[in-house]
Amino acid sequence: MSTDYIVFRSVGEFTRFVESMVKGLTEAESVIKGAVSRGDFINAIDVESMVNVALDPRDLLNIIREAKDSYQRILRSIPSELKDAELVVVLEIMGNKPVKAYIIPLSLRQAAETGSSRPASVS
Repeated sequence: MSTDYIVFRSVGEFTRFVESMVKGLTEAESVIKGAVSRGDFINAIDVESMVNVALDPRDLLNIIREAKDSYQRILRSIPSELKDAELVVVLEIMGNKPVKAYIIPLSLRQAAETGSSRPASVS
């Protein structure tokens, strides 16, 4: 299973992305629940092979719920005092769901760029 990373310019941008993902996953969840109750399989296209596949809606529903829970867990873990700060966020995704988010304060990034071991001071 591969690991992918998405970099966001700010916590606000990251928050909007996660909220959008949760909204989309919630909509997909309600549609798939209907297929589960009818016992229908869901036709989909495997993006890598471009082949039609039939997916078991119960499996798909579990995947969606796990991804949604992971996004919500990461979003809840961001301290409120950081939500408006100038920070860079890196989201680590493994397989179908987010695994971890890293927050990098701009002052640390500036210190790394200037070669200083101390964060840049704010006047």
